[in-house]
Amino acid sequence: MNSEQNQQRLISILMSLGHCTFTVTDVRDQLLTQLEFSNADPAKARRWVAGKFVTFERWGWLEKSTDEIKNRDHFKILPKLHNDIASGEPYEDLASSSPVQEDSNAFQNLSKELEQYRKTIITQMSEIEEYKRVEHAYPELKRLATHRFQAVRDENYRLLGKMKALENLITSAEKNG
Repeated sequence: MNSEQNQQRLISILMSLGHCTFTVTDVRDQLLTQLEFSNADPAKARRWVAGKFVTFERWGWLEKSTDEIKNRDHFKILPKLHNDIASGEPYEDLASSSPVQEDSNAFQNLSKELEQYRKTIITQMSEIEEYKRVEHAYPELKRLATHRFQAVRDENYRLLGKMKALENLITSAEKNG
């Protein structure tokens, strides 16, 4: 599993859940419905999602509560997730763990491009959510909304690939730095 792309997909799934409560398994199941994950081991995927949820709790994005009867953890999204996604703040936190060399114009430019891609991804996630809402709210527009949804989703995946390439270049440069 490609961690950055998977995290983007996970965040997208969380954003689509809105204000409802959910479990690690609920989110894992949604993740497994995506083509890239269809052959993934469900147990490994669940552990990966659970690990990300711990991180997201630490960042203040999720709140955990335990169902005493079923002994299951349930999560809900906190407003900080939406605020951070809109501001790009969590990505700053992730990037700060591996800073780019300040004296290199090329890598500064790559970092700026990467940040712009991240902002575009956020916009696309909102656009995708809106197409899904329109599909349900206006059945007569379902075909058009589905077509646009798929086009934006495909573009989103390509953009995630570009982000991964830039991240790999930046990370390699830091290690060889």
